[in-house]
Amino acid sequence: MSSRTLITRALTGAAATALLAGAAIAPAQAAPASPTAVEPAVPANCSVVAQGYTAQGIPTTYMYSNNAATAESIKGLKLPSQPQASAYIGAAGDPAFWTNSFYSVAPGGSLGLIKNTANKGSNGKWSYAVTSTPLATGWGSVRGLVFAYPNLYALTADGLTRYDAQNYSAAPKNPVAVAASGWAGVRNLSYSRQTVIGQTSTGTPRYADVLMATDAAGALLEFTIPQDTPTAWTKNVLKPSGFANVTTLKAGYCDTTDPARPVPVLAIDSSGNARVYYDRNSTDGSAADWTGGTVVVAKGWTARAFSN
Repeated sequence: MSSRTLITRALTGAAATALLAGAAIAPAQAAPASPTAVEPAVPANCSVVAQGYTAQGIPTTYMYSNNAATAESIKGLKLPSQPQASAYIGAAGDPAFWTNSFYSVAPGGSLGLIKNTANKGSNGKWSYAVTSTPLATGWGSVRGLVFAYPNLYALTADGLTRYDAQNYSAAPKNPVAVAASGWAGVRNLSYSRQTVIGQTSTGTPRYADVLMATDAAGALLEFTIPQDTPTAWTKNVLKPSGFANVTTLKAGYCDTTDPARPVPVLAIDSSGNARVYYDRNSTDGSAADWTGGTVVVAKGWTARAFSN
């Protein structure tokens, strides 16, 4: 009897990374683009995946794993429209089943829980289904979502709001204005990691969510948002330029026990060209050790891919 494995941000790996988007289990029904080259700076044990949607609402998975770029779509999971914001929540699967879940903001401002499922029949053929559960309205100004359990961050026209999303099947609650203004130039906001920033008076560790982003001027940024005092966030400029044309920025995972937590970072530009960087130490708040990004590993990745 097979067992279904829950996949979270903490339980990952090359195969798990593929499973997050459903690419490792169910065969793709279309190939939007082909890989072009290998990024020599990124080790073969590193993987990164970005979920996107075509203009017709068809999910499209962009992945760089084991020194190869792949792009796959499953037409059976078509949404009514292309989301304006989306954030991955989690996934589970076995060789004959998989499911994954996303927060999604539809055109018009409705926040929903999107669940994709696939089942392999006794005849070996896959069947697909997508369900959308409405959670809230009034999210029309949201242009980016970041899920950092138990928090959901919503990037609006000029600010950032944090919600309690511990029960992700219900509407997010307890909104906190992390920043009411000054964030209009922030783009590609994505989850990087959780970090310890100190201790309370009783010795309990204080945690912060670390988010990565770019800005309109092309800088690569990192925001550290304390979980207990989210308005006391700080910004760190990792690189002052070079990312102005990036429309998707996504950190991945390397299968290693290295405490420096090296990661690959996928960057897709507005022309659909994909590059992958290698951050040798993702915990140091610096991009001085970044390598790669000089090779276009794939072209034609033009579906709207999200940084979460």
